[in-house]
Amino acid sequence: MKTPKVSQLFLQLQQEAYLSSSLIASGLTELRRAHVGDRGRYYNAFFHLSIGMERLCKLILILNHLATNHLKPPGIAAIKGFSHDLSNLYRTALSAYGIATTHPTEPLVASFIDFLSTFAKSTRYSNLDALASGNSGVDVLAEWNSLIEVVVAAHVRPRKQKKFETIAALAESALAENSFVLAHDLSGRPMGLGDWFRLPALHDEAAKHAVWIMIQALEPLTDAVGRAGAAAESASRANSASQLQIPDMPEFFYFLYPDRQYVLRKKRWP
Repeated sequence: MKTPKVSQLFLQLQQEAYLSSSLIASGLTELRRAHVGDRGRYYNAFFHLSIGMERLCKLILILNHLATNHLKPPGIAAIKGFSHDLSNLYRTALSAYGIATTHPTEPLVASFIDFLSTFAKSTRYSNLDALASGNSGVDVLAEWNSLIEVVVAAHVRPRKQKKFETIAALAESALAENSFVLAHDLSGRPMGLGDWFRLPALHDEAAKHAVWIMIQALEPLTDAVGRAGAAAESASRANSASQLQIPDMPEFFYFLYPDRQYVLRKKRWP
């Protein structure tokens, strides 16, 4: 069987899909593993997820333009005009296909997207801005902690929270005379021994549900990129292209299974 030839457009779309899917996968992995004792992973997660989602949204917009303009590219200005406004990009990428921008059973989807959008536009520089200005500025981890507290209240069973508190209290009682903790929680408050044993376990439990919320935010985008890719492929066939023009876009995002139990068990993506 003769191997089909692929166009430069095919290769460019393929490379961008690999890039955005890899960023999203690593972002989900870091989000799942992060906790108060390993907070650098939160920053990794925010950078990778915000950039990966931004690029996926822009990829959808490019594919949609290709599909409706006989494979003519939209121009750099049309895409750069969105800058890093992830919330606007998200809505625009989905609106072309009539896809809902919020999940009907999970209101935190919108909050997570807004958080990442703010991070992409401004707060990713907050630490440097605070150091350079001498002002306290915005604390990204404190803002994230506010979201995590809502996740805990909504999704972590009280019995499990009580278990973490009991174990932490026993550890604190056994070690209090000979140990202390020099650390702060995600909101910047000093931690005691009990906090040191309780919060990592609580964050680990909350992380499962935070990742599930992110998967729900990403699911509409995987739907949209599949539709946009199929439409662009139809346009290329209409042009009687001699080479393959459009890759199979959903195959790059195969790991975003919208299955709750699967996601809650998983610790590494893809």
